[in-house]
Amino acid sequence: MSAYLRLIRAEHGIAAGIAAVSSILIAGSSEILDLVAGFTVGFLITSGGFAINDYFDVEVDRINRRLDRPLVTGEIGLRQALSLGLLLNVLGVVASAFLSAYAFMVASLFSIGVSISYGPWLKGRHWSIKNMVVGLSYFIPCFYGGFVVMPGVERWLSLLILSLTAFLFGLGREIMKDVMDLEGDRLRNVKSFASIYGVSTALKTASTLYILAVLLSFVAYARVFRSLLFAVTIAPVDIAAVYISAKLCQGVDTEDIRRFREWTILIFLFGLFSFLISSIEVSF
Repeated sequence: MSAYLRLIRAEHGIAAGIAAVSSILIAGSSEILDLVAGFTVGFLITSGGFAINDYFDVEVDRINRRLDRPLVTGEIGLRQALSLGLLLNVLGVVASAFLSAYAFMVASLFSIGVSISYGPWLKGRHWSIKNMVVGLSYFIPCFYGGFVVMPGVERWLSLLILSLTAFLFGLGREIMKDVMDLEGDRLRNVKSFASIYGVSTALKTASTLYILAVLLSFVAYARVFRSLLFAVTIAPVDIAAVYISAKLCQGVDTEDIRRFREWTILIFLFGLFSFLISSIEVSF
């Protein structure tokens, strides 16, 4: 079971599910069916995408000595990984049918255009395509609630603030990860941000994007939540993001980046938790 959880990056799927639930609450629905289906859509499609990505990325992961990947260690077979990834995407799209026609269409586009297409077709593209697609995988779940509820302009703007915050953080995380995967990307002639502009520029760019995400969290406080609960819960998240941003500007090695990569998913999860509980407060 542990190998399968690592294959689908369960923590990322949980983050996407929480993001979808938060966006549905902000959009104006507290219906249990909407919240459960929304979480399911975010979790399944995101998780399926990671399994498919690992299937197509197994050789690069071997070059990069990614022993945390179960396909590299042989714990899971290639055919099993691909089948699981496709099945999770199908189930995620089916779950979206319980929400609305718009939610179904967006989930279908997210599944086909991002989750399924990234590994075989988009990951090897120029960084401006590859990294933007990854950023969209953070953006879409946070914006998804709007297509479930179809709210007024004010709530759409609130969703946009949440989504842009996630997009900037996710984009920064992916550019930082490019540095860690530089050796394998060069062998595949992948035009990543780090391979084109250099390690120092990549780290400083990731640092800047983290700071911009922090600044947008201030906008979220002033524009969306306006609550002490949000301020108290988002503060440690912002402090941690600023700390990593400062360390990246100083220059770090691959092991530091590997550690920061693990930290940043925790930071993102805690940030989403802050948005979630504050969304519940706003909704009720």
